[in-house]
Amino acid sequence: MTCSEIASKVGWCPAGLSYDSSKASNKCIKKTADGGCSSSDADDTMACCSLSTGQMCKDGAAAKGWCSSAPGPNYVYPPTPGTRRCVGTSCDNMVADDVNACCVLTSGAKCDTIAKKDGFCGAGLYYRLEAKDLLCANKICSSSDLDDVNSCCDVNAGEGTCGKGAAVEGFCGAGKMYNKDMAAKLCVGKVCDANRADDVNACCKLLSGASCTTVAKMDGFCGADKTYDIDKAGYNCVGSGCSSMDAGDILSCCKMNDGALCSTIATSSSFCGADMEYSIAKATKKCTASPCSATAADVAQCCQKTTTKLTTTGTAKSPTIGQTDGASRQQVLPFFVVFSLVFSI
Repeated sequence: MTCSEIASKVGWCPAGLSYDSSKASNKCIKKTADGGCSSSDADDTMACCSLSTGQMCKDGAAAKGWCSSAPGPNYVYPPTPGTRRCVGTSCDNMVADDVNACCVLTSGAKCDTIAKKDGFCGAGLYYRLEAKDLLCANKICSSSDLDDVNSCCDVNAGEGTCGKGAAVEGFCGAGKMYNKDMAAKLCVGKVCDANRADDVNACCKLLSGASCTTVAKMDGFCGADKTYDIDKAGYNCVGSGCSSMDAGDILSCCKMNDGALCSTIATSSSFCGADMEYSIAKATKKCTASPCSATAADVAQCCQKTTTKLTTTGTAKSPTIGQTDGASRQQVLPFFVVFSLVFSI
């Protein structure tokens, strides 16, 4: 078998070597019937290949993600690339000889270790099941390592678009808002799912307005049944100032109350304060913490304005027959006077 028969087998030559057309007539050790030229046989590779003389790997293939992009996602640029060169004047990661020359196989953790880490892949990408046995660059796969993302993830190819499925209030969750520039981007499945971090990453962006810490001491900012969430101190509002009228700001900075029930202060005579009283209608509402405390938020949650009850001090008596009440005489005398006049007429 002659070397010409492996001319089209890109990547056949070992790293740093490429097929040499001037050696086309050279013969390999084995005949075609016995397997022909073998890339694992040093004599055959010497017969058919020569050192690549193109661009140096350090100049054309060192960019993060270059090795893992194509043709296989299981490669990484080595920490010590040496003096190897690509085939042509520019390294091309679609050319197997260049990838062989400049890259090494990854040997880290398997991609299936991040299978359940929803959102690992980043905006517009999702974990692909077919990559479960591929390896990351290091012992722990990292979402900030482009080589790992290239190995384990793929571009979203669902039917749902961000413009149709994510442009609704609350979809993006706390600290984020819908990104209108992503309207045409695809989600993972048939519809965009707010409970899937991959879809949220694809369709949303981080808020960059005022910090939630600016409302930490604003009693009543969050509204009924909610309170400021200290765990969201690092989140931001939509605009330059947080607004209690903006649902996005409330979502970013607040949480649902999860404290004691208002019914626990039903027998307290001082909890609600002046001109206020416990509201039995609010018995199942929750305070901001447990136990309830006489803060403005908890008082508003559990109490109501004191209701005023109408009372009477006495009952007026009607005059009885024969009673010589002055007011009664003033009403009766005119009647007899008028009757007498009419009768005389």
